[in-house]
Amino acid sequence: MTARFLRYLEKVFGWSAMMERVRDSRQRPQIPGATILMCLMLMFAMRLKSLNALEGQLRTVGAWRGLVGPRSPSADTVARVAAAFDTECLRDFLSEAVHDLRRNKILADNPWALRFAVFDAHEFFSSRSRHCSQCLVREIAVKGKTVTEYYHRAVVAHLIGFDLPIVLDIEPLRPGEGEITAARRLLVHLLARHARSFDAVAGDALYFEAPLMALCREHGKHLLAVVKEDNPALLEEVAALTKGPPDRERDEEGRTARYWDVEDLRTDAIQEPFRAVRVEETWTQRRRVAGQWVEEPCKSHWVWGTTIPPRLLPARQIRQVGHQRWRIENTIFNALSRDWAFDHCFHHDPAAILNLQLILCLAHLFVACFRLRNLKDPGLRTLSLIAVTTLILMGLATLAARDVPWRALVKKPRQPARAGPAVP
Repeated sequence: MTARFLRYLEKVFGWSAMMERVRDSRQRPQIPGATILMCLMLMFAMRLKSLNALEGQLRTVGAWRGLVGPRSPSADTVARVAAAFDTECLRDFLSEAVHDLRRNKILADNPWALRFAVFDAHEFFSSRSRHCSQCLVREIAVKGKTVTEYYHRAVVAHLIGFDLPIVLDIEPLRPGEGEITAARRLLVHLLARHARSFDAVAGDALYFEAPLMALCREHGKHLLAVVKEDNPALLEEVAALTKGPPDRERDEEGRTARYWDVEDLRTDAIQEPFRAVRVEETWTQRRRVAGQWVEEPCKSHWVWGTTIPPRLLPARQIRQVGHQRWRIENTIFNALSRDWAFDHCFHHDPAAILNLQLILCLAHLFVACFRLRNLKDPGLRTLSLIAVTTLILMGLATLAARDVPWRALVKKPRQPARAGPAVP
């Protein structure tokens, strides 16, 4: 399975070309940057949970010699080089991988007329003792005492509507700034690399604000965000305009949904016209109470604000996208944190944290795409993603040197060009 996975990486994504272009800030590297990137990508693809676990594999399993060359790096070396990697180069690799998926028609079956990039913030880890220059700080109460806690948080952009877990980019929050500030900076990164991969930005109530909406309009993108109690003026206005009968009523997925669609709204904070969609959902929930099944009626109310006109996306699909926004919590945050060590601090350095997160998302995408598109045997199609990673790890025992398409890249380090006269 390991050789099959490596051949798939080379054929579909051109992995050897990515490794050859990786850059780091070292002047005279003893171990090539391609070797470190290869180790990190396979560490995440095999779900090794720490750099020490990677070092144990490198020392005990002989098949790693064909992958990383004659000299295996230590855990400290991998951590140090991870902090020295060029972050923009890794972002380019993630962008190229998404472009390859689009070129191979893997992202052709979008369920809606627009492609949505969901923005949401995630806290990775916290500590009360160790911290760095980019740590966020908060005060918490522990046993009646105030304790200073340091943590790292970032805004993640995820492409929804597809079976693959596609993370477009990650932007960390800096000390003293809020989530929406990092989200605007992340949107600028996406417009430079993924402008054709998404048509609209979706987020929670925090993202329904004028500067972000203006930035989206300036670059031809739309915005969709849920409206909650923190915007009471807009909620009251939408409720006043939707007192009559609903515009549409449908039975979908065991629920009855009633739709109200209002256009050309404005508020004191948002002067540009936008559209509001209010949805009232009713359904029956079956619960086990005192040994008996009891059916209880349930009701929920949703209001979404958006710049998408009805001709591009009807109210029914606005509701679908609004509920799909939670997919980033289950598919990305929960799955990666539980099974892929997304919340583990491999090396407490600001650059290393972001670089390792980008490589992890890249490896996760590679394995998911390999399972979905390459494993067509009837006995393999039922394998879970975790089972595939286990088979890739087990396959190292039988991996031959001829099965590695990029052996020449890891044999010796590439010396950087030096300015000035040659030193004898």
